[in-house]
Amino acid sequence: MKSIIKVKQGKKNRKQGAIFEKLVRSDLESEGYTVCKWVNNVDLEQNKIVAAKPAFNPFTKSFALARGFPDYIAFKRDVVGHWVILGVEAKRTGYLDKIERQKVVWYRQNKTFDSFWISYPEGDNVMYK
Repeated sequence: MKSIIKVKQGKKNRKQGAIFEKLVRSDLESEGYTVCKWVNNVDLEQNKIVAAKPAFNPFTKSFALARGFPDYIAFKRDVVGHWVILGVEAKRTGYLDKIERQKVVWYRQNKTFDSFWISYPEGDNVMYK
């Protein structure tokens, strides 16, 4: 049986994560990027990009948006006029788990994005690495 404390903590964490994702999106847009939710994922076994599966909530009987990795794709033209395409993952801790790191390596090897950024909070600011 689930602990009431853990359920409350999970709800709190999801809410704070969603708030931080919105903050990251607005920060990127303020820097001139066009930002879109990335609804794909990497299937490491098939070695290809696949559509992320939407999450079903049995309590509300509804589907949530597909949860792709990374969270966002951001793009803008550079000074020369070439497109710069970023993969951006919002992480409140600033760290990726093992599977996420493997997916970043896959994206880099397959040159899906020009750059891959991990965003994390630092005070009231959003930082990227």
